[in-house]
Amino acid sequence: MLSQEKRAHLLDEALSKISVPWRRESFAEPLELLMEVVSPTRPDQQRLVVLLRRDGDIQVEYHVAGKRGSPFELLLGACDEYEQCVAEAARIVADLIAERLVLAYDGSFWKGGRRFLKPSEVTTEIRNDLKWITSWQASHDFER
Repeated sequence: MLSQEKRAHLLDEALSKISVPWRRESFAEPLELLMEVVSPTRPDQQRLVVLLRRDGDIQVEYHVAGKRGSPFELLLGACDEYEQCVAEAARIVADLIAERLVLAYDGSFWKGGRRFLKPSEVTTEIRNDLKWITSWQASHDFER
């Protein structure tokens, strides 16, 4: 089993390969690591936070100012190998920053909530179910 320090090192290393200006913050024992980046087009409105939690899970948060439910979170902790969780977190963050993934909000009663979608998946039919879409650089934004 990996130590929390080793987990933090692996996560920090993987995210540092994504060329954006990360703000890093560590917390005391047991170690927690928080890494944050703000949107270049809307720095006061959107940011991504990657948190190595005390239990070893990785939490990816997409903060969107003024949107109910923010931050919108993904929890990665049920991986066979820790390196898989790190790679998945880095892939999700890289895809959000490169706008290969967008954050969409479905307001319907039964299946409502946040959805991370590829822009190509946002068909007219799916868009009709969505209240809003936001993307890192605002190129896929939509609001009903």
